[in-house]
Amino acid sequence: MSSGSRSRPLRCALPGRRAWATACTLAVAIACGAEDRPVGRVLLVGIDGASARVIDPLRSAGRLPHLDRIASAGVYGPLRSFPRLRSPRIWTTVATGKTPEKHGIEGWVKPLAPGVIELYYSRDRRGHALWNIASEAGLRVAVVNWLVTYPPEVVNGVLVSDHTFPSEIDGKLFIANDVAKHFGVALEPVPRGADRGPVVSPIEWTAKVLAETHRTAQLTPFADPFAANPALPYPIFYERLSNFYRRDQALVSIALQIQEEIRPDLMMVLLQGIDRVSHFYWAGIEAPAGDAESPFDPPQRDAARGALETYYAYTDALVGRLMSALGPDDLVIVLSDHGFETDVDGWVTGNHKSPRAEMGVIFARGRGIEPQAEAGAITINDITPTVLAWLGLPTARDMDGRPAAFLRASSRKPIASYDTGPIRRLSEADSGADDAILEELRTLGYVE
Repeated sequence: MSSGSRSRPLRCALPGRRAWATACTLAVAIACGAEDRPVGRVLLVGIDGASARVIDPLRSAGRLPHLDRIASAGVYGPLRSFPRLRSPRIWTTVATGKTPEKHGIEGWVKPLAPGVIELYYSRDRRGHALWNIASEAGLRVAVVNWLVTYPPEVVNGVLVSDHTFPSEIDGKLFIANDVAKHFGVALEPVPRGADRGPVVSPIEWTAKVLAETHRTAQLTPFADPFAANPALPYPIFYERLSNFYRRDQALVSIALQIQEEIRPDLMMVLLQGIDRVSHFYWAGIEAPAGDAESPFDPPQRDAARGALETYYAYTDALVGRLMSALGPDDLVIVLSDHGFETDVDGWVTGNHKSPRAEMGVIFARGRGIEPQAEAGAITINDITPTVLAWLGLPTARDMDGRPAAFLRASSRKPIASYDTGPIRRLSEADSGADDAILEELRTLGYVE
């Protein structure tokens, strides 16, 4: 029997978690006792940079069976993003239903003082994210690698921040260093070693998350497409590219353990490998515009295309593993924050700077979604309102989105705002990974 077919009361508190064993908050007061609330679980998977330009032909060739299964049981279509196409702004909008002007995360780095910049942190986000709202409604949540989640927030479940692995976040350092150089400013020094603060909430989950078994997991039949492949361009980056492959698999392995141990009502997982690989190898998919010369010769183009397409198929298999614990009535949403376009600049051959790369994709299926329904005009602002509506929770009037038209769910009267109290975070010491993050961001061409 699927989880969606069981009757399960809404929990206002969980034993052993004093933070949640108090009186119901405003959100819980709204949700508790709502008899018409859908019963089921939500899986929200972000695939950074996934483009219909690659997905559509691979689906036609039968190479993305899990995403295709979602589309057949529900919807598939474009998801509109908004300039500027910087991942932290977009993924924070996805998680809040609010524009960057409201939630406050504008990009990768922010001014700290005259002549000094630093990374954006979770404490810079204004307002509650979906995991805060769900937690306060008594639901168990799991968040794995969502951008700008460090320092980790205290949730009713487990939050694995985007600073958990230095290798997961070393891209941010590339961007910040380039920004600092471009504008003639200094990058705030980053404490290391003993000064590194908690990166997982609750802290007791840290050892489980960092276990060697996740780094050595083999969750799919797909071998690393960058290892022992001399036909690929840029051999200097082979190990870095292989690390993206290992990183995504480790994150899914962690998510699977959390699924098994706490059975979350809401799970959010962000996989960034496709975006990272696309920055290097997009010229294998699409030739430069006009008379511009391709940075790859024909064999290299073929090899780059093959590696990137294999990475899409690999990511599809990882999505399949995450879906395996859910029933057909549970809600599954897989989406990307933007597409890609050819933009040759040094090592970088693909980017997402112009309106040509504005459209991401969305797949969704579950109770209340008709098979092969039209996706309609849906934007990144609409994801949090859609999930709230499916869960039977009200949206908020200070959100900028609305539930997707493809979702048939009972609508509750909106509340003014969920931002009625503080968000508790663990120690706000620097993670010690900031330097590596900023260096990789610079290499990937995230600097204007």
